Amino acid sequence: MTAPIESYGMIGDCKTAALVGSDGSIDWLCWPRFDSDACFAKLLGGQSNGFWLITPHEELKATSRCYRKDTLILETTFETDSGKATVIDFMLPRGASSDLVRIVRGDEGEVALCMELVLRFGYGATTPWVTRLKDAAVRAVAGPDMVVLRSPANIRGENFKTVAQFTLTKGKTMPFVLSYQPSHLSLPEPIDPNDALKKCEQYWKEWTASTKTEGPHSEAIKRSAKSGAAVDGDLDELKRLLVEEQSEIRGFVMALRQHRDLELAEAVAELRALAGRLGHQWSVDCHVSAEGDEVAIPIRLQLDLQQLLREAVANAVRHGGADRIDVGLSVARGEVQLRVVDNGSGFAPGEGGAAAEPWSLKERVERAHGSLRLDSAPGSTNVLISLPLKGVAA
Repeated sequence: MTAPIESYGMIGDCKTAALVGSDGSIDWLCWPRFDSDACFAKLLGGQSNGFWLITPHEELKATSRCYRKDTLILETTFETDSGKATVIDFMLPRGASSDLVRIVRGDEGEVALCMELVLRFGYGATTPWVTRLKDAAVRAVAGPDMVVLRSPANIRGENFKTVAQFTLTKGKTMPFVLSYQPSHLSLPEPIDPNDALKKCEQYWKEWTASTKTEGPHSEAIKRSAKSGAAVDGDLDELKRLLVEEQSEIRGFVMALRQHRDLELAEAVAELRALAGRLGHQWSVDCHVSAEGDEVAIPIRLQLDLQQLLREAVANAVRHGGADRIDVGLSVARGEVQLRVVDNGSGFAPGEGGAAAEPWSLKERVERAHGSLRLDSAPGSTNVLISLPLKGVAA
């Protein structure tokens, strides 16, 4: 049974965020960006959807956790009959690569711990190809994604998991660094986990120093970057959005596990429901129309369509100031076309005078082996995305 969403702590690097359970398991991470597919999605599925667990071998007597003051560095302390140990979790903002760091520290006595890493890209749909490198690091590659795990622990593969066992006494530490890099690039450079911890703490303390808050909830307010009643309202809205997204993504996770396709009418209905939520979120009129052949839409393709719609609407509102967006979906000759037309101010011209293509849209379309066309002028932007029905990237 997955823990309730409110029981998780959050760490992040300002580009993405991970959710850490009180049991020491990271059950959610979209990498390398907030709008990327999740490589840890146990939160909405099961262990087969990906997680990263560090926990004591023996039975727990007590668990506590807190953030280091004025930071997003999360500390989870486990107490057993033989001692205490703390897992320090953080992501380093503005690093050369995106790095998720876990430092396990012995606090009292002697504690035997275990580490289990299950990477599953695409919300659990794709199992990566895992290899051991010369420096004892472990590399996992799945299509365009690459993750490298580095640690002095004795890491090994076991039943499609990456595992390790180790014992810590007071004052001893065991670091684990998980780094993301697109697979067509070179390996991410190693980082010193202790140096990264110092830099991360300094970054967040400098950032929170610019806020002026007092009272029992001042640290939570600093982490939210707001104050007073605005926090309560934002938390209520955030919880509502999280529940909606949780339900939607859970449906996708189940469909991916069942390899289920969607009928065109079902796919259109889901896009319309998403358009309604986006309209509410961005205070914009968003309408969806559809035409074309009655075909089955692969669940991976539907996931891409929904994410592309999210990005297109966000771009239209944030960069173009649009207040109306018309979405058209058509299916013909073995491909799906998603057209998004808005009444915003348009995109700035790139090289050669053509409108600059949003890189997030372009990257996702390329990963799905599709094409992107953008026509933009003051008062109207027309985005046309074509994706193949077959051969969609996993």
